[in-house]
Amino acid sequence: MKKISVVFIIMTLLSIFNSYRKPLNYLENNTPIYLSNQCEENEVCFETEKYTLTTFNIEKGHKISEAISLLQNHPKLNQTDIFLLQEMDHEGTRIIAEALSLNYLYIPINNEYGTQKDFGNSIISRGAISDPHKLILPHGQLHNGRKRSASFATLTLDSLKLRIASAHLATPFMTTKKRYEQVQHIEEYIEKDSIDYDGYLVGGDFNAITNQFRSKIINKFDNLGFEYSTSGLGMTHLSKIPMLKPELDMVFSKGVNVIDKGKVADKTASDHFPVWVDFEVCE
Repeated sequence: MKKISVVFIIMTLLSIFNSYRKPLNYLENNTPIYLSNQCEENEVCFETEKYTLTTFNIEKGHKISEAISLLQNHPKLNQTDIFLLQEMDHEGTRIIAEALSLNYLYIPINNEYGTQKDFGNSIISRGAISDPHKLILPHGQLHNGRKRSASFATLTLDSLKLRIASAHLATPFMTTKKRYEQVQHIEEYIEKDSIDYDGYLVGGDFNAITNQFRSKIINKFDNLGFEYSTSGLGMTHLSKIPMLKPELDMVFSKGVNVIDKGKVADKTASDHFPVWVDFEVCE
């Protein structure tokens, strides 16, 4: 028993130590960016009136095979037109996109110190992807300086032009004030975003542990005319603290009608649940 306890303590200390090692932040505007429209004319692109968007934080991009199995075999997820993924690297993004025969955009925000593995957001879609933008969010994590980002792109789905963002805010190790400033930075970019679009959807891991902070995020998007499209879904993350049931993964939309929404309470691929919305574009 003592031996097991010692091993556990050592592993915990190593985990804490590694979390304090500073990653290399990519602070250049719009670089690096990986974009592939490999299936721009794929036969899966067909006329439809309803579309599905799924946001999914695949924890540290580790369980790619399990994620592919879930996305391919779940009766709802395998109908998804747009995936927003967080905590990804380029290789994992490419493998998922190729397995699903979809296009992809991947924009890393930093590179892990120990593993040399990139960390960032992906957009995977059956429509053509263009006009990518890396929005670097203000402030770094106090203990290691890690920056966070939101990845924006324009998707052409059938005859529609949609503006999409995959976002990932800092964890509560950062003050609420600074994390709120990250939300404000996203708001300011959207206000200045002059690209014409038929609909605008923003989703991802907002790390909204408390109801108070979640309400502030919702109010910010409401000021921009966005609907909180995944309201009421409840817990989307398997917290290590049993009393917490965090609703971290959220989708906001503008210019579309949300027909249905849900989550897939599956823990085989991540500590987050995939969260999805069905939508149609407003007439």
